[in-house]
Amino acid sequence: MKIEDLQLERLVVPVPPMLAEAIGYPGQARYVAFYWTPYGDEVIYTDGRLSANGHWHAWLLFTRHRTIAPHLQAYNLENSDEEATYWLLVDREACAMYPGTAREVLAVLRGQYADQDQAREVHEDDIPGEIALEDFRSFVDSFVEVRGPKPEEIIEAMRKQDAITEELRVWLDTKPSPESS
Repeated sequence: MKIEDLQLERLVVPVPPMLAEAIGYPGQARYVAFYWTPYGDEVIYTDGRLSANGHWHAWLLFTRHRTIAPHLQAYNLENSDEEATYWLLVDREACAMYPGTAREVLAVLRGQYADQDQAREVHEDDIPGEIALEDFRSFVDSFVEVRGPKPEEIIEAMRKQDAITEELRVWLDTKPSPESS
């Protein structure tokens, strides 16, 4: 399903170009959605394939900012006592945002992959049959031990997150308040 097929209201607010990245979304999808969950008081990002907890402090900075909050008041986007009624769908290409129900937003997110999914259809010939023992051993031998990040890598990731959150704050602060527009 495409965004044009739904009756989603486009919000008349500035969309920070670094919003998705500041909230923690690492992907490249055109459409990405954000919603709040009371289970852990977290913001979740999803593009229809990739979902994870985001950076709640960047989300709250954005949703509670003086230039954004008045436009979001009509929607239950964050509540520590209940599931969000609305998700915020961001069109990164058109720099637009749309509040919508989970069902509406998920339809758009999945729709952005429709062409790719059709191209990836699995045919019977693509399904592997039996595997020889030596091929299996070779496969197991190819496994690599993965270690967690080093402390300095964690510190650097935190510095980058702080910097992009500050970039978001500065960007938002340069926008006029709704009363002055």
